[in-house]
Amino acid sequence: MPNRKVHVITSGLAGVGVAALEKKCIHPLEQLSHLVGGAVGGVIGGRTPDVLEPATSPCHRQCFHGIVPCGSVVTFGGAFLLETYRKLIAWAESAPGADTSKDQPIPLDRCFRFFVAGAYKGFLAGYAVHLLLDSRTPKGLPIVGKLGLAFLNEIPARIAA
Repeated sequence: MPNRKVHVITSGLAGVGVAALEKKCIHPLEQLSHLVGGAVGGVIGGRTPDVLEPATSPCHRQCFHGIVPCGSVVTFGGAFLLETYRKLIAWAESAPGADTSKDQPIPLDRCFRFFVAGAYKGFLAGYAVHLLLDSRTPKGLPIVGKLGLAFLNEIPARIAA
């Protein structure tokens, strides 16, 4: 069964993988920023379902692990998610760049913007990989699950753990 370590490693790798597909990064530092962002976003996305619904029992998976809620976000929000990513890349490209013919350093702002775009894409991939791994366990994923908002009070303690 996948534990925290497995989720972190696989989600981080998934984040790097999807970030590596981006062809808009012109300078190597932009690409590196995008890949690091993908890794960070992947790790955060891979941890998010269990932060929101910690493994306190074998039946801990509910709404944030649910097939219908998560599938609905992808199905009905997929175009929005993709458009948001495109806007993030456009935002990154709009930052002043370095003149590569003069060996100028890349502005930190531009690298940060590519990092943010990579983190966004990595988060989505990390969350998806988490659900994919959990779906292969004996308990699988719930069809819908229930949404309990009591978890909101406990999030800071779970993040620190």
